[in-house]
Amino acid sequence: MRSFPKFLAVCALLAPALWAQTEASTPKKAVQVRFSPDMLDKSIDPCNDFYAYACSKWQAQNPVPADRPTWGRFNELQERGEYIVRDILEKAAAKTTGRTPYEQKIGDYYASCMDESAIEKAGTKPLDHDLQSIDALKSKTDLAKEALRLHREGAEVMFSFSSGSDFKNASQIIAEVDQGGLGLPDRDYYFKDDAKSVELRQKYVEHVQKMFELLGDPSAKAAAEAKVVMDIAIRRKSTTSFPTRNSPRLAPASTGAFTSTESEPPSSILSTWPSLISLSRCRPWSTLIRWTIGRLTCAGT
Repeated sequence: MRSFPKFLAVCALLAPALWAQTEASTPKKAVQVRFSPDMLDKSIDPCNDFYAYACSKWQAQNPVPADRPTWGRFNELQERGEYIVRDILEKAAAKTTGRTPYEQKIGDYYASCMDESAIEKAGTKPLDHDLQSIDALKSKTDLAKEALRLHREGAEVMFSFSSGSDFKNASQIIAEVDQGGLGLPDRDYYFKDDAKSVELRQKYVEHVQKMFELLGDPSAKAAAEAKVVMDIAIRRKSTTSFPTRNSPRLAPASTGAFTSTESEPPSSILSTWPSLISLSRCRPWSTLIRWTIGRLTCAGT
């Protein structure tokens, strides 16, 4: 976690390479992705159905792969980029003479991340520093300082922090703060009461429990922690999605505590979320942060 942003960035590059190694013995190659007039279905009048005119032939020739939820031309483009990156990394990892210092660093890092036996042997030990720091939280001040530390290392716990155009002044880029640390993609996943949604939430809680068990917690404790994670998520998602999208952004002067180099809690940012602070009994939030660290690490690998 000391180099969390680098860790996630590199692992994001390694994921397609690892996936490729599980494919057939002959690895796939990067293919050209470009527009071709031959892909237009000229039997269809574009004035009646332009989408079918432009896309139907490609769709017929490119069914959604079994391991993907969706598939499109941008997925093809992304896959091409992944194969190109994989080839660069594999060449850099080959212990040949003449590698530049940069190639050696990139190649050795890639090789270490692909060493599955060493990764499995290490288990959660690389997270020990962060888990111990989270377990030591005693107060809201500790909680804010830890959130700041983890954000600076690339882990968006409790809230996300980014930048964007000011809705009231498009010439200015200002800070944006939003809810973070939640696992399901939208509010409706937490509140719909149809059978499928109820089953999904049940399986999600089971998944969270399994994650805590993988972090070393006994089954009973992990089950209680999973319930805490879901309870916090439901309370934070109790407002509709629309107000969340239109929540206030922060002017640059409001972010000093968060962006300064001093080890001060990001009080100016957290104070913009009074509902979040009102929930901040320290222990439930430390449970959520532990879950977030575990989830982000697995997502990166």
